[in-house]
Amino acid sequence: DIGIVAAEGASLAALQCQVEGNDAGGILATDPDTRAQLVGDTLSGNGAIGLIAVHGASVDVQGTRIRATHPTEDDRVGRGVEVDDGAELIAADCTIEENSEVGVYAGQGGRIRLEDSAILDTRPLEDETAGWGLAAESGSIVEVSGCTVQGNHEYGFSASGAGTRVSLVDTEVLDTDGTTSGTLGFGGIARTGAELTVVESRFAGNRGAGLVGGIDVDIHGEIALGDLLRRAHELADGRHQAVSEPHADPDG
Repeated sequence: DIGIVAAEGASLAALQCQVEGNDAGGILATDPDTRAQLVGDTLSGNGAIGLIAVHGASVDVQGTRIRATHPTEDDRVGRGVEVDDGAELIAADCTIEENSEVGVYAGQGGRIRLEDSAILDTRPLEDETAGWGLAAESGSIVEVSGCTVQGNHEYGFSASGAGTRVSLVDTEVLDTDGTTSGTLGFGGIARTGAELTVVESRFAGNRGAGLVGGIDVDIHGEIALGDLLRRAHELADGRHQAVSEPHADPDG
């Protein structure tokens, strides 16, 4: 079951609500003209997706915590937020933490604006894959401003697909961990035709490169990598360029 569903042009206002323990998702907003406003809510321990907006719905979220979404037996995802199929989400002062697979996902023309929020500690799946902070693909548009993306796995953020646009402004991408085999751990990756803009943002403490871009990707902006900006050699397959960063040696 889904905790709350807004559909067919409905208007939903959820103020300081607790939406917890629903097997198929916390809150779903679907269909054009459907509007949902969440203020001061907690969505915790739901299955599959904590908050999902699809099919042209619009959602405004303020001061809300979305946490510990877990995969179900039938669905490998345990995403904190998903915005798909032309839906739009604007979120401010939110914490999205300890979800599974992806913290925030935008696909199929979805649009997300995320301000002064945190995406933290996204967990890998049982097979130790994924655990990404933010994923944008399939022509989605994501704007991130004044945010912290920290303690995620494999990628702090990923942008992929022609028409996909991601911008990071005044944002920190920190402490991304790698796989159990010691690979990945990139602060961010842009590939397969995506466009990435990074302005006055900081990448530090990521296990792998701070930022990796495919040869068919447009990356522009101003990037601060801790106290050092160093553009590294191309990766071994010759298809990507990397921006490296200093990080502490765990052996001292």
